[in-house]
Amino acid sequence: MEINLFLQMLKSYLVIICRYLLVTPKERKVVILESLFTPTKWRMTLARVLYMHYEVLNVLWIPTHLTAAVGIGADTALVMDIGKDEAHVIPLVNGVTILNHVISHDVGAAAFDM
Repeated sequence: MEINLFLQMLKSYLVIICRYLLVTPKERKVVILESLFTPTKWRMTLARVLYMHYEVLNVLWIPTHLTAAVGIGADTALVMDIGKDEAHVIPLVNGVTILNHVISHDVGAAAFDM
């Protein structure tokens, strides 16, 4: 029951986005920028909605830390992702994430409340 409600909410949200962008999803390819730590269940649910309900042509999933490195023209970088409640340091060598050396801390921007 919980997943069906979530699917309905996601469909409604995407309808609003399509109306504001004035696009037909069936004619478009979709690029999703996602965190390295996005749960698989969320990714599969979003893919189900995009492919089954909106019938998009293609979905490309790109981890956000790769876009940060590509944005500065580097294939080797140390990406720091500082969120509200947690921070991650992600090493990237020749375009490959070194998962064994990812460091996460439960201190984020909220700790610097001014």
